[in-house]
Amino acid sequence: WIARVSSVLFGLGSMLLLACWQPKDSRRLSIFLAALFSLSYIFVLYDSEARGYAAMLFGGLLSWWALEAHLRNRQILWLVLFWSGCAISMLGHLSGLQWYVTIALWSVLDSLFNSRDTLQARSRSLFIIHLPVMIGIFLLWSFFASQLPPGSGTLRSWVEVAISAFSIGY
Repeated sequence: WIARVSSVLFGLGSMLLLACWQPKDSRRLSIFLAALFSLSYIFVLYDSEARGYAAMLFGGLLSWWALEAHLRNRQILWLVLFWSGCAISMLGHLSGLQWYVTIALWSVLDSLFNSRDTLQARSRSLFIIHLPVMIGIFLLWSFFASQLPPGSGTLRSWVEVAISAFSIGY
């Protein structure tokens, strides 16, 4: 029951993050997203199950929100929240890695098109932002994921897994 309680708390935290998020357009959008989230059957189901999806979603939202704030303000607090969100997301469920890859690609594109810094400064900033997460992914894979027993299905190549993961998301 402790895992279920933590899932419910992570689900409530996700709703709070969506409600507190300040999009550029309007505050009404964040309230609408929180309401849509709270009424969605899938999110209510996953936020009450002990599978780790709620922690993955909360960590993903926290990391996205914190990275967006860090890219605007360049404060260390937002960077620590980003790293914490990535850790919560990937430790909650291994599919949090897909969330991180999306955020990483978004940050690279945002750096390319919305930054006034030099290319060297942008590269250094992205390196500082993403290196701790990459080290965490390496450690997670080395000590946990690689030790998991294979599932009941056939093992597939990395290319097939990547294509399947991206085709499910889009």
